[in-house]
Amino acid sequence: MIKKLRIIPIATLLTLPFFIRSSNLLAIGVEAALGLAQISPKGQLGYKSDGLDLKNDLNYGKVLSYNARVKLDLPLFLPNIYFLATPLRFEEIGSKTIGFQFGDNAFTSNQSYTTKLQLDHYDTALYYGIPLLETATIDKLNIEFGINTRLLDFSAAIDQPASGLAQSKRQLLPVPMGLVMLQFRPVKKINVEAEFRGIQILNNHYYDAIGRLKYRILKVLFVDVGYKYQSIIIDQSDIKANLQFGGPTFELGAEF
Repeated sequence: MIKKLRIIPIATLLTLPFFIRSSNLLAIGVEAALGLAQISPKGQLGYKSDGLDLKNDLNYGKVLSYNARVKLDLPLFLPNIYFLATPLRFEEIGSKTIGFQFGDNAFTSNQSYTTKLQLDHYDTALYYGIPLLETATIDKLNIEFGINTRLLDFSAAIDQPASGLAQSKRQLLPVPMGLVMLQFRPVKKINVEAEFRGIQILNNHYYDAIGRLKYRILKVLFVDVGYKYQSIIIDQSDIKANLQFGGPTFELGAEF
């Protein structure tokens, strides 16, 4: 009986590492963050016409936008998943000394008009890291590649009450994009991160880049500051756009 009692704890100790490794393999890592960005717009936008300048014609200036993102680090050979929601909206009153065309309407000169521009985008990505890179660099460097699907909710509207003219255009555009992400950890509590999403088809392109400096303030909580930039050139469905958006960012998040 004594021998049997000794064998049981010894067998348990021998199998413990196996169960620990198995639990680690099946563990799911989660990173979630809420952020703000101060976005400055520039470029031109047209619908069935030459473009209107975002600054000079539409009077668009800096706006605050927010984002919410969640990354799931899945076990075994499953692809990791990245969800990102980023609304972006502008609304201003403008005027032009000359008439202009937008859509099917010719708007009159020297009359004020209200314009709205919406460029909300929602991303879902599947990605993998380079095998063993983190291990080889002692958890200092990680590079990940994936496929990103962006749903772009685009709308533009102009309303000129004095002339009774109004025109709007809305379109949901699914945009497939490549995704590259890099994380570098020079010291334990600091991460330098970069993300790039993009696609180029003929003369059209959609590029989205962000860099951030992340600092872990508690065991699971972090803050980060960074800069984001978007470049959009589209000529389809009577929409002509050559737009750039950029500005500083701030996030508060948690990692588990």
